Amino acid sequence: MKIVRARGLQVEHQDKGLQRVYVVMPFVLALLLLWITTILRAILRSVGRGTPFTSRNASRLKLLGLLVMASGPVYGLMEYVYGSLLRGRLDVPGAVVEVSTDGHVIYVGVGLIILVLGQVFKYGVGLREDSELTI
Repeated sequence: MKIVRARGLQVEHQDKGLQRVYVVMPFVLALLLLWITTILRAILRSVGRGTPFTSRNASRLKLLGLLVMASGPVYGLMEYVYGSLLRGRLDVPGAVVEVSTDGHVIYVGVGLIILVLGQVFKYGVGLREDSELTI
């Protein structure tokens, strides 16, 4: 049994599986955030070039909305698992570990707004293509 001490807290790790959970879940969340940042960077570059209304940006916004929607439940699951695992393992008199089950619904709402924005961009692409064909 390995005991980790930090400022009076003691967390017991009895098996390697628990340690893997602590590492893997934030890694997945970090990958989602990195992917979101990469998409935002690509969109901002196209805006800087003066070509924001492209079908590629509409697709990027759709993917961005889906990723933001997915990151909320992933973050909520991570919080729930950490709270559940730590609930009986902390040795702090009077301390209570509360487990959140809200699932970070705000991420889903923001993701839906981004999906709507993606549809607006798709419509803008159609308008731009129509205006280029008009003499």
